[in-house]
Amino acid sequence: MDSTMGALTPDQQLRGLLIDLLDGLEPWDLLEQEHIGSARSWIASGAPLARVAKPDTPPMHLVSYFVMLDRVRQKVLLGEHRLAGLWLPAGGHCEEGEVPWTTTVRECREELDLEAVPSDVCGDRPLFVTVTPTRGPHSHTDVSLWHVLSADAGHCRPSTSASTARCGG
Repeated sequence: MDSTMGALTPDQQLRGLLIDLLDGLEPWDLLEQEHIGSARSWIASGAPLARVAKPDTPPMHLVSYFVMLDRVRQKVLLGEHRLAGLWLPAGGHCEEGEVPWTTTVRECREELDLEAVPSDVCGDRPLFVTVTPTRGPHSHTDVSLWHVLSADAGHCRPSTSASTARCGG
């Protein structure tokens, strides 16, 4: 038998990993249970996962957000998202073929000039998922996997390319 028969493509491997991440989540409530089901169906459908053109192509795409948690000071870091007009945790769109944890590591470096340190809350796995429309012009749907990182609030500063950031408790 040919050893390549049955080998998974990189896209199939990524989709399998994403399904495994979703299957590892314990929904907090009925809404998250719906979001997990919706995300699972979307991933299994074969629809494109990554945004290929800003701001909304395809109209549903994968995002990785992360909360910087400082347990000592009991604070989390939020950034002012210029386009949404909201204070949000940091994060960004997953690039083609990129796993969500890799997105978290890249975005943490790009947005905060920090190395991503997994928290003891959930390690490098997401804590929860949301499937939500964005605000403003060119609204689209983000399938967002949310990670928790350990942080020292005294060292959390936005990079020069990022928006304003503040820690709150």
